Amino acid sequence: MPLNQPLIIGAGVAGLALAVGWRQAHGSTPLLCERLEGSAHQGFGFLLLPRGLQALEALGVDRDRELEPHPIEHTRLVTPEGETIAEHRLEPGTLALDRSRRWAPWRWPIRGSWRRCWLPATSPAPWMGWPPSSTVAAAAACSAEGLAWQAAFLEHLRQRRDQAIDALRAIPGLTVSRPAATYVAFVGLLAGGESAEALVERLRLEHGLALVPGSPRWFGPGGVGHVRLCFATGEAILAEGLRRFAAGMAAAPLGRSSFG
Repeated sequence: MPLNQPLIIGAGVAGLALAVGWRQAHGSTPLLCERLEGSAHQGFGFLLLPRGLQALEALGVDRDRELEPHPIEHTRLVTPEGETIAEHRLEPGTLALDRSRRWAPWRWPIRGSWRRCWLPATSPAPWMGWPPSSTVAAAAACSAEGLAWQAAFLEHLRQRRDQAIDALRAIPGLTVSRPAATYVAFVGLLAGGESAEALVERLRLEHGLALVPGSPRWFGPGGVGHVRLCFATGEAILAEGLRRFAAGMAAAPLGRSSFG
């Protein structure tokens, strides 16, 4: 592999799009690495929003010849008896693409050999199958209510993060930074106390609290002297866990280094 050849890990949608975009912009071919030998068949079809179609067209995908899309205005969940359970109106310009038709391999040099990635090819009239009703219901719920739920859950996590960090900073013997984008806190133990492994085991046995020690096996050398606490839970449960953490730290034996 030449030193100036771009390397892209993962031949999923993002990896393929990045590879095509790079070649269009720079005229050179990236090395696209994928551990799977081929594509996995998943589902009978999928929806393509207008902005997704614009992205594909910018990459040179021919909408009518390669995609054979079908305009779709709404989805409907129907029982085998014909009863409509749920309906959801889609964004204007949304297209339905059929996964059950033929797929042609799009070859790309991967790790010095030729492996197959996949783009849709032309075929006879498409046929749409029936996925499980639970899958359709989940997809409809995610499409209709997912973004609102996500926004509310992120706000919940921000509140629990602040609750956890404020309480942890008030416990003697601990140091912690306020994370910006995760649902766990990586708590540092000051020198002079127990090792992370010993503390986690004692908290589990004596206080009924489960934490994860910052073992180098899982977190590398920087994890030594730390424990990981998950705050993705309810306010009351988190408060009780923090109370047990504080009680356990107050009963910590002295004379051992927190760095093992």
